[in-house]
Amino acid sequence: MTLPPLVCTLVDASVDAAAVVDRKLELLYFNQQYLRLAGLRRRELVGRRVRGMCHEHFGLETCTEACVASRSFELGRTVRVDEVSSGRLGLRLIVVAIPLVDSSGEVYAVIEQYRDVTAEGRLQDNYRALLERERAQKHLLAQEVARQTAELERVNESLLAALTEVSRVARTDGLTGLANRRAFDEQLRDLLARAERRRTPLSLILFDLDHFKRVNDQFGHPAGDQLLQEFARALTASVREAHLVSRVGGEEFAVLLPGASWEDGQRVATRVQERARQVGLGTTASAGVAGFPSDADDAMELLRAADWALYAAKRAGRNCVVCARSLRDGAPRPRDGGTDDELLALRTPENVD
Repeated sequence: MTLPPLVCTLVDASVDAAAVVDRKLELLYFNQQYLRLAGLRRRELVGRRVRGMCHEHFGLETCTEACVASRSFELGRTVRVDEVSSGRLGLRLIVVAIPLVDSSGEVYAVIEQYRDVTAEGRLQDNYRALLERERAQKHLLAQEVARQTAELERVNESLLAALTEVSRVARTDGLTGLANRRAFDEQLRDLLARAERRRTPLSLILFDLDHFKRVNDQFGHPAGDQLLQEFARALTASVREAHLVSRVGGEEFAVLLPGASWEDGQRVATRVQERARQVGLGTTASAGVAGFPSDADDAMELLRAADWALYAAKRAGRNCVVCARSLRDGAPRPRDGGTDDELLALRTPENVD
């Protein structure tokens, strides 16, 4: 822990033995008077815990600095123990623990002071002077902490806004404004884990625009981009707010439906196709539907099952919805023996366009 310079200055300015300890009661800082009182060299104290120092080095008989520091942390206020007898040193001491409070009101450290009260007159003069210096130092420290806290809050707000924007951009498809593949993968993993915990279904729909390459070739990429944007709007307007819509590839889109079975997914996919026809996009979309746990046990299987169903829809003539459960021997389900190589074999130009 790095202490504010003013705290170290306060400790150094103390006419009595003084040290700063953290919540673990480890020494963070101490002055020369503390070294002399302990009868140790600096390297013998660095990083040492104060618990046990009382009897071993100070010879205190009735109270320990560990007790005082712990009480100061617990109570959040200065704790003082008067007239502690030090048989080894032949002194009577006052042990004072002063909490250091941060801007949130939490005690982050305690200053411990050992005052020699053998001569009562010297005690009174020195203690008044110490309190006056302490008030002045605390006032300066509070002003500095307030200034730095305000500045840190401004920096944190700016940083948070920047990080939020970076995260949004990193998870958003720039053309359609939908979630991108990275966000989709995260959503699929998280939603599937939640579905497993709650034992609820999850369905996945994959859409692929039919003959999209022809649109690009015939009318140019700007027309293709406009078609993607229009389909994204039609897709978003056809699903519920709880459904998560993503663009996962060039002309490929995905919808995750938490709590929905594959039958629910089939109905949503049909509704999306009807919506696309109503708005007159000038093209159609094929869809593949798969569900958890009916068609897959994990995220990879679920994605693969929906992919098989999608390309089965392509082979069936496009502009239709195929569910993984309905696939027959001509297009085996992945869990029935379909492999990635077989799926890649389906991705021929005539199937994927």
